[in-house]
Amino acid sequence: MRMFKHEVFGRSSRSEYWASWALYVVALAFMILTIKTNWTWLICIGGGIVGWLSIGMLCLFSRRLHDIGQSGAWAVLLFVPAISFAFLLFIGFKDSQRGNNQYGENPNGIEAEPQSVQPTYVTAQNNDRRALDNQFERLEKLQKLHDSGAITDDEFNDLKRKILG
Repeated sequence: MRMFKHEVFGRSSRSEYWASWALYVVALAFMILTIKTNWTWLICIGGGIVGWLSIGMLCLFSRRLHDIGQSGAWAVLLFVPAISFAFLLFIGFKDSQRGNNQYGENPNGIEAEPQSVQPTYVTAQNNDRRALDNQFERLEKLQKLHDSGAITDDEFNDLKRKILG
């Protein structure tokens, strides 16, 4: 787990987040149990471990925020008592941002969805529309020539068949 490296750069997945939380809760439970004893040396060791893990958890919050596309500075919300629990749950359940972002590669290897499908469809649709408009304009001109008497009925029908394919 990267929680032990105290890295604030990069991204962390939800599974890494929840696994780190499980370890942190076990460490806190150990610390609470050692407080009930009179073994000062054990209390010091437990406190040191919990303190060290707390710094790692702050780094993890920053990386998890990066994974959802937010700045790690939002981790200051953890120190606002009224919203800290809801914020911890939000960080844990929010899906990763697809593909790479400014903070690094997706930790799950999920690629971003291609964006070129819709514009290609729209372009093809526009080309079809232009072709129909062009055909219609040619038929209108042909009809005007026929109405003015410039071409015969047979010529009109032959040219119309050519335009319509």
